[in-house]
Amino acid sequence: MVLVPSLVNPPWILDLDQERSLAGRLAGAGFATHLVDWGTPGNAERSHDLSAYVRQLERLVAPLGRPVLVGYCIGGALAMAAAARGTGRALATIATPWDFDGYPTSRRAELSAFWRRTQPIAGSLGVVPMSLIQPAFWALDPGAPVRKFASYAAMDAESAAARRFEAMEDWANGGAPLTLPALREALEDLFGENLTGRGQWSVGGITIQPQAIDMDWVNFISATDRIVPAAAAPKSPNDHMVQAGHVGMVAGSRAEDLLVAPLVEWLRSL
Repeated sequence: MVLVPSLVNPPWILDLDQERSLAGRLAGAGFATHLVDWGTPGNAERSHDLSAYVRQLERLVAPLGRPVLVGYCIGGALAMAAAARGTGRALATIATPWDFDGYPTSRRAELSAFWRRTQPIAGSLGVVPMSLIQPAFWALDPGAPVRKFASYAAMDAESAAARRFEAMEDWANGGAPLTLPALREALEDLFGENLTGRGQWSVGGITIQPQAIDMDWVNFISATDRIVPAAAAPKSPNDHMVQAGHVGMVAGSRAEDLLVAPLVEWLRSL
């Protein structure tokens, strides 16, 4: 199987450490598990929009035959597009945004304002560094930084919990720059126009609609996610509501029971 992470932040949130690793748990359950690393966009990739990343994913997995695609966050939307275009034999999506009308209107307006301020700077750079992208996530949940650092302040500085918090913060604030066309498409066409939710997003001339995914598909939706609220998730024939947040559902203390166990059970049923 192939784990498809978000384009934003490094892929290793799906392989955080020995105790919190979705990739490791799936490999330990007997599945040949691969994790996509999108890398740093070079000159040839600077023109990549989301459609180009879908086609890149299709080329990456082609030597594996027809693997199961497991997409996380916006990686889930890319995996959905690849699946709708005939790639893979089954699909799992985790905390995936799709219907952007499911976001509060105020949050979408804040993201639009962020993009108007950021676009001139990003355009001069050619790519968008994480230092510019991170405020977009703060706009989705402005109270998150205060809440999480208040929790961190109460931890034993030498504890495993503190070290894991620091690792997650390194992940959340790190990563390669995003291409300007991909960010523009995400903020204007998806958050702004909701092309995915309205059934108008196309890749290579093929309109990507959930009902066109002709394979086994399981969809894990967070009940408490502020980055991808449940109302913004796609609807599949096999939806599972998970009582954990955007990161917690893949790398939290309850991920094994809430996500990994039902995912492995579904995989073994294929």
